[in-house]
Amino acid sequence: MNRKGSRIRYHFVANGKDHYYQRNYPTALHGYCLAKGISKNHRQPLGIAPDATLHQITAAVEEANTAFELYIKSITQGNLAKLTEIERVKAAKAFLASCNLKPSMLYVNPAASPMDKEVMAETDMAISEAFFSDMDEYGKGAYWFYQATKDPQERQGYRDEVLALEADKPEALRVQKVAWQLLHESPKSLPTTLLFSDAWNAYWPTKQYDGAEKRLIRAADKTKSRWQNFISHVGDQPFTQDNCNTALAKFYKHERQRPREDGKAGVISATAVRRNMVVPKATLNYLNDLEGLGFLIKAPQVKGQSNSKETYVLTQEEQQELVQYIANEEVPGYAQWKELFILIAMQTGAYASELQRAEHKLLVFDPELPYIVLYKEAKTKDRPRVVPLVFAIERIRQLSNMVKDNSGLLLGASNGPDRKDEGQFSNEVKKLLASINPKATARSLRHALAYNLDVADIRESDKALLGGWSPSTFKINPNQFLYGKQGAGNMERLRQLAEASRAAHRHLID
Repeated sequence: MNRKGSRIRYHFVANGKDHYYQRNYPTALHGYCLAKGISKNHRQPLGIAPDATLHQITAAVEEANTAFELYIKSITQGNLAKLTEIERVKAAKAFLASCNLKPSMLYVNPAASPMDKEVMAETDMAISEAFFSDMDEYGKGAYWFYQATKDPQERQGYRDEVLALEADKPEALRVQKVAWQLLHESPKSLPTTLLFSDAWNAYWPTKQYDGAEKRLIRAADKTKSRWQNFISHVGDQPFTQDNCNTALAKFYKHERQRPREDGKAGVISATAVRRNMVVPKATLNYLNDLEGLGFLIKAPQVKGQSNSKETYVLTQEEQQELVQYIANEEVPGYAQWKELFILIAMQTGAYASELQRAEHKLLVFDPELPYIVLYKEAKTKDRPRVVPLVFAIERIRQLSNMVKDNSGLLLGASNGPDRKDEGQFSNEVKKLLASINPKATARSLRHALAYNLDVADIRESDKALLGGWSPSTFKINPNQFLYGKQGAGNMERLRQLAEASRAAHRHLID
C-alpha cells in the first residue's frame, strides 16, 4: 500500500500507517467553506489499525463517505447563500470580540443629544482607522475613478473593474464588512446566527447514551437517525419561526408519501409518521426554549389511528390457574425470577422495566404490612409509588432470598438491565404465560390488576395509587418508607390501599 493513497476511492494513508478519509467539497460549496473557515479539502481519520484488512478499510471508508454525503446534502438542501451569510455573521462577531468590540456599540439613537452624536462620530472614525483600514482601502482607487470619470465608455470600464474587485474580495474583508455593519445595527435588529444544526447540537447531549444497556442504545440511535432523516430532507437553514414551521410541514408531507419499509404496497402508517415527527419538533423547540426566542413552532397534525394491538387481559380464572402453574418448578421455561416477577406484577401492576431495574431493598417485609416501592424509571426515580403486597407473601419472601446476589437487584444481576434488554426480558415472561393463554404478554399482568380493581368496584383514587396511573394524586412519600419508622405516619393510608387490593384479589387469596 502506498503512502498517499490506495485502490479504494477517498482513502488516504499518511506516514505509511494512518488511514484517512479524504474528499474535496463540491465546487458550489467553496464559498461556504471560506465563510465557515474550513478547507475545501475534507480529511478525517478513519480510526482503524495500521494493519487493517482491505475489508475493514472499505467498510470504514463507506461509513465515512455516507456521513460526508449526508452532511453535504443537509447544506445544499438549505438556502446556501443564506447559510453563508449566517456563518459570516458568526465570523464577524468573533472578529469584533478579538478587537474588544461589541455589536451595536456604534449605534446612534435618533433621540441622542447633538453632543452624544458628535462623540459617537469621533469614536466611529477612531475604530474605523484602527481596525477597518484594510477594508476601507480595498478597491478605493477604482471606485474613485468610477465616480469621477464622465466619459460613458471609460466609466463602464471602471465599473467592470469595481465589480471584479468586489467578486474577488478576500473573505476576511467580507467578514470585516459584516462586522462594521453589526457595530452600527440597532440591538433590536441584529441578525440571527442560529441554524437548525445548532438546535441539534444543543438537543443531542440530552438524549445521547454512552452506557451498555441495549434498550437505551437503540433509543439513542433512533433519535439520531430520525433527526438525520429530517435534516437530510429539509436541509440546514437559519433558525427562524417561518423556517421551522415550513421545514416541519415539508417533512410531514414527505413522510406521508414515503413507501413502507418492508417493501409491501402502500405508505408508512400514521403511527410511524407521528413517531418520526417527534424528534425534529422536539429538537427545534428545545433551542427555542433554551434561547428564550418565544417562537410558536407548530407541526402539522398527523391524522389517522394507531394500529397498536390491544393487550390481552387475563380473566380471574386464568389468574388462578397461573398462580398454581408457576408454583410448579417442573413446567417448561420455569425460573425462580419469573415466578417472583409474576407474583409481584399481578398485585402491583408493575411494568417489566420497573421490576427488572428494581433494587432488592425496595421489597420490604414489614411485620404488619409488606410492601414494595416502585419507580417507573430507576435511573431518574420518576413516578414513585408504594404498593402493599396482599397474597403469596411467604413465597415472595422465599424467592427473593433465592435470587438475591451482590448486585442489589430484586431479580438478580443475571436478569437485570445489564444482561437483558426490556424486550428480551418480557419475551421470556410471555413464553411462560403462553401456557395459560397464547395471547397473554407481560403487560397482561398490569391490565389484569386494572380489571380486578374494576370488578371489585374500587374507588378511582385507590386505583390510581395502586397502579400508578395518576401520579399527581399520590399522597404517600416513598422515601419515608425506606427509613423505618419515619413512614409510620403514612401507614394508615397504606392500610386503606391494602384493603382495596385484598378486595380486588379475593379470588387469589381465599
